[in-house]
Amino acid sequence: MIDTVSMLLPDCETRYASGVLGTDYFSKRYRAESRRLFKVSVEGTKDGDRVRTAEVVLAVVPVLDNDYNEQALAVVVPDADGVVRLENQVGWIPNGRCSTLQPRVVSLMRATNGYVGARGTASYWRGEQGWDKSNANLRIRIAQWEGVHKAALGILRVIEPDVEQPWTGHYAPLTDLARRLYEQGHGRSEADLLRVRYEIRDDDLVATANGEVVTNMTQGGRDFFDPLRARVEAQGAVRGWVRLYKGAVEVRSEDRPPLGESAL
Repeated sequence: MIDTVSMLLPDCETRYASGVLGTDYFSKRYRAESRRLFKVSVEGTKDGDRVRTAEVVLAVVPVLDNDYNEQALAVVVPDADGVVRLENQVGWIPNGRCSTLQPRVVSLMRATNGYVGARGTASYWRGEQGWDKSNANLRIRIAQWEGVHKAALGILRVIEPDVEQPWTGHYAPLTDLARRLYEQGHGRSEADLLRVRYEIRDDDLVATANGEVVTNMTQGGRDFFDPLRARVEAQGAVRGWVRLYKGAVEVRSEDRPPLGESAL
């Protein structure tokens, strides 16, 4: 049963940390966790320093049914015994990071059967009335996506060597099977991706479900799928996922995120 952090994302320097956003949406829990973390915070070493800081591990939890952003990532403060409870959410990862992070976090959770965490800090300031214990400045230290990508791929290649991770998507043609499955409501959302096998048939790269072809990527005439084809040719059929739309099949693979994604 998933209830604790099983691994940590690669770290970055404190100056590159991302702020935890939207704490006002979870004000009661945020204030309670701020007070709890203050008890383990340490005052600065410089004379007259008005800052206290606590090192903390924050759980990064995918929220696949979020109406605002289906790639949303919640920030949850684990209990003192390490248990992660979603009711302890205190905020969100900035949207600019979610599109590259969330697919990798989902893959790591599935493979390790645990939550994914990241190192962070909770900082406090002392004013004229004393320490503001209920208003921590939460920042989370997650490396640039290249570092996260490399670390995730290294772990998953050991745990799931026959799986193509669903990190980016490109569109491929529909088949009659894909149309039927879509009409039946299968594979339409991030939370319900359709499991497939990527394989070579008659020199075409195809995705199959129960032995039937869901999409023929070679027939689409795109070069997006060249890295996936090279892997299948070298390794044999691999497991993976696709998402179904009314007009196309979105094939998920380990290719790099689109250029222009936020690096931090």
